[in-house]
Amino acid sequence: MQGMVERWLLQVEEMMVDSVRKVLGESHAAYSETARNMWVLEWPGQMVICTSSIYWTAEVSDAFKTPSGVEVINNNNNNNNNL
Repeated sequence: MQGMVERWLLQVEEMMVDSVRKVLGESHAAYSETARNMWVLEWPGQMVICTSSIYWTAEVSDAFKTPSGVEVINNNNNNNNNL
């Protein structure tokens, strides 16, 4: 059986997860609409790392499917170096 404090802490945790999920979704949507060097400055570091990892993984996976995949990966790496 849980006491009131434990229930409250579970609610706090649930709200934290919901908040991070919401901000991550917004960050993900803004990534494709904003220049990357500006986008990085507009979002919290945790969101930048997570969203960048999502896009990087998708781009590298797509690169493996094309003959010019190495070019795609090099372009991605150059974008990272320009930050």
